[in-house]
Amino acid sequence: MHDRRPNGCHLDELTYNQAGARKPRTRPLGKRMREAVYFHVSALEQFPEQTQRAVDAARRVVGVELGRFDVVKLGLRGRSTVSLLSYPDFFREAFPRLREAWTVDLSSGRSSRRVYSGNPPILHRKEEMLPTGHRSVPMFARLTRRAERLGLFSGDLSTIGNAAGWDAKLRRLGLRVEGHRIGCCPN
Repeated sequence: MHDRRPNGCHLDELTYNQAGARKPRTRPLGKRMREAVYFHVSALEQFPEQTQRAVDAARRVVGVELGRFDVVKLGLRGRSTVSLLSYPDFFREAFPRLREAWTVDLSSGRSSRRVYSGNPPILHRKEEMLPTGHRSVPMFARLTRRAERLGLFSGDLSTIGNAAGWDAKLRRLGLRVEGHRIGCCPN
């Protein structure tokens, strides 16, 4: 059984090229979480047309132009929500911080906007959000493997979802992030 997108599209092991033809993928499209799938806007054209229309509808509801958000979050399991997430340092920072989010419930038309500061959510495993073949996938995948080997993704993962928890885990493990590299802090 496949999870369904709010607009009835299936999130399966297929992708779509611009003409709509299906082709096999080597990995699922988007970063799948329990209640949502996240993907970078550069992967939008690989999703079915219904998903593209849902993102466009959400964008129109909140009046946000392409370029103001970097990541799309689609609600799964009967949730008809689309969130447009602004991670302006998506490609510059290894683990970027969420700056702003717009969420639209497509079934009701209700929307909200939130600006983050202080302790924003942190983005991990960026390679899962990019389209297959994107030039940054190998670098981001190496970063993720390194983080896994160093224990950054072990234990209670809910504690590293925001800046304070992430920074505390880095300190506790004696690590620092520079560019897209993780190293040990000098004593």
